[in-house]
Amino acid sequence: LDTHGGRFIEGLDPQTSYAVLERYAPKSIRGYRTETELRYLVGTGVSAAAVWHMREQLDANGFGKVKIIASSGFGPAKCKVMAFSRAPIDVIGTGSYLPEVWSETYATSDIIAYDGVPKVKIGREFLLAKRTGES
Repeated sequence: LDTHGGRFIEGLDPQTSYAVLERYAPKSIRGYRTETELRYLVGTGVSAAAVWHMREQLDANGFGKVKIIASSGFGPAKCKVMAFSRAPIDVIGTGSYLPEVWSETYATSDIIAYDGVPKVKIGREFLLAKRTGES
């Protein structure tokens, strides 16, 4: 799910966004919320309401096993709001979010199998042990 921040996901608008959260996470829209928190909850782009709406549509059409990957400016504040609203997100991509401290951007990725055969580069053998449950 990566909806441009200038529009709502198909089927949503401000009113229906509130209705979706009222069904699935009513506590998230009750009480004081900052303007930023409200944008993350019911605004355009990838909002908590958009994620809940997507899950609702997938489930209603027989796609309950489909995982939701959300990406669009997911910094700590947006993640906190998504967690508070219990948005059914399986994987988060940070999207356009860049941390203020560049050293926080460290990430790595490793290939752990080729054509189904477990293989790793030298120095990463511990990844094979993790995969098989060995120490």
